[in-house]
This record gives sequence, structure tokens and C-alpha cells, in this order.
Amino acid sequence: GKKGCKLESSISDTVKKSLPILLNGEYSRYDSKGRLCYVHVFVDGELVSFKQYYSTGELHQHFDYEKKYNNEQLTYFYYEYNQDGTLKYEGVMRKGDKGWRIYNSQD
Repeated sequence: GKKGCKLESSISDTVKKSLPILLNGEYSRYDSKGRLCYVHVFVDGELVSFKQYYSTGELHQHFDYEKKYNNEQLTYFYYEYNQDGTLKYEGVMRKGDKGWRIYNSQD
């Protein structure tokens, strides 16, 4: 994990002792100053979203694993934002002419 960050979970200590379980809900990581670093969202054990934040609190990156490229499995959408909140880049992780990588969503 990211140095200086701690993971906070909504799972109770009682449930933690009876692992393994499928994760459900949001799992947030904060830095040593209490600032949000990133958020993972799981549904029935499947990662459906990941968001990373600038140290100032604005959204930096968003990986949307539920949104698919042409309904193809193993593809997902990626968004990168400037610190002022405007969209910097939108792409899709897929297999293309250059192999598996993030391509511009308009390609």
C-alpha cells in the first residue's frame, strides 16, 4: 500500500475473525494526516470501482470496472482529472493494436 496510509473498513471485528468473506461496500484509505487517499468499491467480492485522490482532496483517477468497452469482458474505463476537477483524459483498458493497455476512449 501507499506509505503513510491506513485502510479503514466497515467490517466488524467479529466478522473479521470468521474470514474468508466476500467484500461488499466501500473501503477507504487515509494518509497520516487524515486525508483520503483512495476508495475501493466491492460488490460480492468483485472490485467494481477504484478512485484515487490528490492530497488536496480532489479526485485524481477513477477506474470504472463495471463499464465495458463494446461489452467485452476484461475491459474497463479509466478517467484522469486535473486538480481543478476537470477531466484530463478518458480511456479504456482493452486489447488493441499495441496489446493490452489504456487506449483513448475515442479510438
